[in-house]
Amino acid sequence: MAKRILLGLAFALALALATAGQVAAAGGLIRDAEIEATLKRLAYPMLRAAGINPGSVRIYIIQDSEPNAFVAGGYNLFVNTGLVTRLKTVDQLKSVLAHEIGHWRLKHISVMVGLSVLQTGLLFFLLSRFLDNPGLFAAFGMEHLSVYGSVVFFGFLYTPIATLLAVGVNGLSRRHEYQAD
Repeated sequence: MAKRILLGLAFALALALATAGQVAAAGGLIRDAEIEATLKRLAYPMLRAAGINPGSVRIYIIQDSEPNAFVAGGYNLFVNTGLVTRLKTVDQLKSVLAHEIGHWRLKHISVMVGLSVLQTGLLFFLLSRFLDNPGLFAAFGMEHLSVYGSVVFFGFLYTPIATLLAVGVNGLSRRHEYQAD
């Protein structure tokens, strides 16, 4: 039964790839009702168990040889063709779907969006402190205030902060990946 599902998915995927009209012009999306329905059917019990309404989930197939799947923008699940073609069993596909559903269940997307907003707010706050700051220009031995100079100074001094923030965000991202597993 499982092999038949996987073979059916692979066949439907091959058919969808061969039919140029089914590939959406924007972003290389493949619209194939059979593949999407099969993926949704596999995900249905996991979505229910996670407390997510299966009717609110949209599944998209991306024509991309990289083996990848991800969630983004609400309840949108994206699966690359490269992932589907490389998997050997339906259970492997279910594992990938469960991992992505785990991100939704654990609210990882909301956390990362919130963190991104805070990071951007910090960046603009600090930039506002640098713009036309007489003390900053005096520290660099400059007589005339300049927006361009402010931006250059900001770039020099913000780079270490951005590096530290990136390390923290990457660490959190890795943690999220382990939690979703």
